[in-house]
Amino acid sequence: MEVYEYRPADGFRPWERTDGSLARIRDDVPDGVSVAEGWVPPRGRLAPLPGRRRGDFPFAIDPTMSARAREVLDPLIGHCGEWLRVETEGEDEDAFVIFNVTTVVDCIDEPASEMLRFDDGRPYAATQLAFRPERLDPARPVFRTPEGVTTAFYMLGPVVERVAEAGLVGLGDRLRWDAEGGPRLFPF
Repeated sequence: MEVYEYRPADGFRPWERTDGSLARIRDDVPDGVSVAEGWVPPRGRLAPLPGRRRGDFPFAIDPTMSARAREVLDPLIGHCGEWLRVETEGEDEDAFVIFNVTTVVDCIDEPASEMLRFDDGRPYAATQLAFRPERLDPARPVFRTPEGVTTAFYMLGPVVERVAEAGLVGLGDRLRWDAEGGPRLFPF
């Protein structure tokens, strides 16, 4: 079993907000909580960066995906979160969406991980993450870990494989852990 961190690949245009807000879903919402009720779609655009391509995962402040990525991934991950609309200038109304991961799995093996910590002992980043394989469930292929350990969300191998099979572009393949080789070094 493999665990990947959701990150964009280099060389692709990010989705950036143009509505003046820098707020993120995770700024005000505890892990695992739906924000769909009362959701006000943020307004933004694909950043006009020369030399960068349009991708299916223009990660911005929140995990933004193309409508095509949603169509491909929804059968596999849709039950692990919620799709939230965004307004993208110069694009079709439904060109991009945010995926709010609401599945939380307490699966990090902290003693076997290497964490960077605040003075009070709370972790703020991990250079190497170890996962408890008995807590990883293929039925929950996309998940977050409890607050305080890391703010990322993670994908199991089948999600990354489906992205490749469908020809989706722009998703970085940051392998953080696998059952055979253990944690992977994550330099900052």
